Amino acid sequence: MKALERLRAAGVTRLCIDSREASKQTAFVALPPAQNGSQDGRYYAKVALAAGAPLVLGEGEAPPEVAPEQWLRVDELRFNYPALAAELAGNPGDSLEVIGITGTDGKTSVAWIASELFNLLEPGKTARLGTLGAQWLDVDERPGFTTLPAALLHPLLERMLAAGQRRVIMEVSSHALSLGRVEGLSFNAAVLTTLSRDHLDFHGDLEAYHNTKLDWLAGFGSATTLVLPESLAARCGGVAKRLTLGSQGLELSLGERQNGWMHFALSFEGERHEGRCQLIGALMLENLGFAIALAMQAGFELQDIVAAAAQVSAVPGRFEPVGARCLVDYAHTPDALSSALQSLRSQTRGRLIVVFGAGGDRDRGKRAQMAAAVEAHADIAIVTSDNPRNEDPSQIIGEVIMGFQAKRSDISEITQQDRGWTSLVDRRAALTLAWELSTESDLVLVAGKGAESHQAIGAENLPFDDRVELRSLIEAGSC
Repeated sequence: MKALERLRAAGVTRLCIDSREASKQTAFVALPPAQNGSQDGRYYAKVALAAGAPLVLGEGEAPPEVAPEQWLRVDELRFNYPALAAELAGNPGDSLEVIGITGTDGKTSVAWIASELFNLLEPGKTARLGTLGAQWLDVDERPGFTTLPAALLHPLLERMLAAGQRRVIMEVSSHALSLGRVEGLSFNAAVLTTLSRDHLDFHGDLEAYHNTKLDWLAGFGSATTLVLPESLAARCGGVAKRLTLGSQGLELSLGERQNGWMHFALSFEGERHEGRCQLIGALMLENLGFAIALAMQAGFELQDIVAAAAQVSAVPGRFEPVGARCLVDYAHTPDALSSALQSLRSQTRGRLIVVFGAGGDRDRGKRAQMAAAVEAHADIAIVTSDNPRNEDPSQIIGEVIMGFQAKRSDISEITQQDRGWTSLVDRRAALTLAWELSTESDLVLVAGKGAESHQAIGAENLPFDDRVELRSLIEAGSC
């Protein structure tokens, strides 16, 4: 009997990867470890059966505590069970326009901007799924994954479809691709934003990390349109349909920032339009370009797209303005910091002041590189604690500052000079210092945590939101 037939014969209507969510109609997927040290789902098969699961899906032979009739063998489980999850949900992805956003940086921003743009052009028909959660119509949920495992993804797509959604724009992370979470899901369009360094703690090396994304894109057929910057076009040579951002495709030029508006010009195949938006900097303009390209491939008229761009709201935690001279952003890689600062330089009359740090229990090799990127483009840098997790914050900062070429400035010195760097372990103190150093002509970028509302210290998630802290400083007038 085929796997799907066995599931249906047992009364299964959905799958789960958490044994505690098993029930009489929910079979448990005993996933193998994602990497060394990860949990093996086979160890939780007994728990799932005790919770009522009629079947457990797993690789190889059944564990001793599982009867053969309760075990459904599925080879290469991670990559083959998603099709079963989709079938049980009614294959909702086949009835939706699915747009995937991948890349080292910018996924969340592009997904947000594109979904906002689509819903302005066609109200209430586009859902969003990614780091900031799942949103459509009046639904706003936080599933806890950038890209959901297939057992959660397909039931969610089923709900979106039932609610009248026409399309979903979803972030597709490298972890998700490696773990088979989007196997079998057809994409109408995809965006490759950037390719730089990140997640080497998971992928092992830069080549493996990049190839995870590139191999996925190379598998697209003629029904999928790939949107990407011209600088990456050569790395996706086998993709049949593409739309590039740059002089040979869709070109956007940054204009002046006036009265809170960023002006831009757009050119495509001899057609030229001028527009404005509430986003800030060249980097966000490029993200808007990706969204515009997606709207074009979906069939919307260019003049309507440019007009709608003026109503797109700022992305939470991504170049999000706080007051007149502060921005909060999620940039936490060398390339993202470099791109962010270069993007903001033309928008800054005075100095660029940056607060940043590196996360604990993550790729240590990028820490010094982050400092080098900041030193190359910022005027004043304050290194502080990010999410130290299980590492000593002082040790993380020590590894970051190895990337600076200039000598450290004492706090008293940095208040009297235009350039330099220093460090403060306490993030609240670092934000306070940055605000006190800034004048009306300066721009303060607080990088690393974006829209996060907590700081991971040890085993605790303590309340801490960069935006809330900055607003408190602004309201107190402590300058």
